[in-house]
Amino acid sequence: MDRRGDEELLKTVGYVAVILVAAGILIYWVSSSASGKIVRDEAAAKQAALLIDAARPGSAMFINQNLTIQGSKVKAGSAEYEFFAKGPVMYKSVQGGTEITVGGGEG
Repeated sequence: MDRRGDEELLKTVGYVAVILVAAGILIYWVSSSASGKIVRDEAAAKQAALLIDAARPGSAMFINQNLTIQGSKVKAGSAEYEFFAKGPVMYKSVQGGTEITVGGGEG
């Protein structure tokens, strides 16, 4: 093969690689959407934020999904919701989900 043929082959391989990566991302997104994972994450984060807002100081609750709390935001997967609790909010991952405790506070 001459140099021109090598360059064409390299371009073709590059195009195929880009197409395969794009197809992989699309398949992953469709799979996540079809399984409902994205919707479940959003619902869990929103539910937790609303429960924290409504909780009295000293309340504890259990959400059967893995959540994280950073500052005043609840995160589940890629979903994130803000809450407005007056006291400190602690969370702990336990078997089967997340335990959330809303502490008392002068605020």
